[in-house]
Amino acid sequence: TRILITDFVWPSTGPEREVLAAGFGDGVEVVEAPDGSEETLAALAADCDGIMTCFAQVTPAVVRAAQRCRVISRYGVGVDNIAVDVATELGIPVTYVPDYCVDEVSDHVMALLLTWNRQVGFYDGVAKAGRWEGTPSPHPLTRLRGQTIGILGFGRIGRAVADKARAFGLDVVVFDPYRPADATLPDGVSAA
Repeated sequence: TRILITDFVWPSTGPEREVLAAGFGDGVEVVEAPDGSEETLAALAADCDGIMTCFAQVTPAVVRAAQRCRVISRYGVGVDNIAVDVATELGIPVTYVPDYCVDEVSDHVMALLLTWNRQVGFYDGVAKAGRWEGTPSPHPLTRLRGQTIGILGFGRIGRAVADKARAFGLDVVVFDPYRPADATLPDGVSAA
């Protein structure tokens, strides 16, 4: 079994190799692409049984070149970098990780909200400049509780942000064009 890893953003593919070895034994060969060009990926995919990709473009040419391919798997959410239509036409399933980084992204949203609300960046600069005389913020500091946050998209990440925002006492209003109008919203969440 030969698996092509098109690209990765972490230090190594050790975890992937361990999982693949556990599933396929010693008969698995992992090929790491030296670059993400279509020409390179198409050449490497030609004799691979599977493709694992992060951000590289798995174009129609790459998918068609992968004559032995049985699956294309995306590290993360979304498959907009994969020619899903061509894979489907060729009978190759495309997978992704729907829960990838939901907590990390929603935590980051709250970190940015708190940073802005409490003017952390501004006051960091004030402190680093040694100005302790009560420099006023360029934006008035306000209590979060009772304020309203609007969330565009109410998928996994949007729902996680809503849960965290409600814990801070924020009123949550969501808009998602894909949410059925009759879908029930959690307590404390209203539709725009």
